[in-house]
Amino acid sequence: MPNLPTDSKPLAVTGSQRWSALPDVPTAVEAGVTEFEFSLQLDFMAPPGLPQDIATLLSQHLVRIARGPEFQQFCIEQILTLEVSDREDLAPEIAKEVTKWQSMARLAQAR
Repeated sequence: MPNLPTDSKPLAVTGSQRWSALPDVPTAVEAGVTEFEFSLQLDFMAPPGLPQDIATLLSQHLVRIARGPEFQQFCIEQILTLEVSDREDLAPEIAKEVTKWQSMARLAQAR
């Protein structure tokens, strides 16, 4: 397991689901830390005004690569949970993330 000392025992994983590489390690919520979830998201963006046909083609190729066996294996080795979205599915997700992080920024400034 990369980046994990052999003598350590993980207490929890930070996502909403257990990791397949560590099936006996609970999520933070399962471990009793309520309303906790932290994950990273990697999105590919294109410049404004990119023709729709080019944007669609890029999206199709990126999805094909992400679903391919080589990238799938890379994710397993790095303990990454892969969720592949095409460009149409990603737009509402980005809006949700912006709202979440704006709220976090307001909370941080309140302190």
